[in-house]
Amino acid sequence: MDRDNVKEEMQCIIKKCIIDCQDDVLQQCLNVYEETFGKDEFYKGIVRENRRNRIQVSLICMDMSEEDINKFLDAQTYNNIEIVKMDKSDTYEELQEYFYTTNSSYVCFLENGYVYSPVKIEKMVYYICDNIENILRRRCAK
Repeated sequence: MDRDNVKEEMQCIIKKCIIDCQDDVLQQCLNVYEETFGKDEFYKGIVRENRRNRIQVSLICMDMSEEDINKFLDAQTYNNIEIVKMDKSDTYEELQEYFYTTNSSYVCFLENGYVYSPVKIEKMVYYICDNIENILRRRCAK
């Protein structure tokens, strides 16, 4: 088997690990791939996508029905979402307590009467990941 075929086979194995959520095997495969083929565009892309998709986003659902929440989630392209249902009886202190205990990196709000793109959360996460250094640099310069 020539080097190109081995590389292609290794890429297929890595993609399968991602689909099957086999994180331990994925890491081992990435290590072997890096040692064998270096940090080529495929490697960098997989690492970048894998890092992005691990970021949990809290979706604060304001006075939303279960059906509307599910409709929104079914349409979204991003999957690592934690649902937080809130209604008029919830207090600011309860929301604040949630923020202290969550593992989510980002927060997004969902409200009735608004139309949301199926890529809303994915684009938000990708934008922040791709621009975090510039965002932090601007904040620190103020």
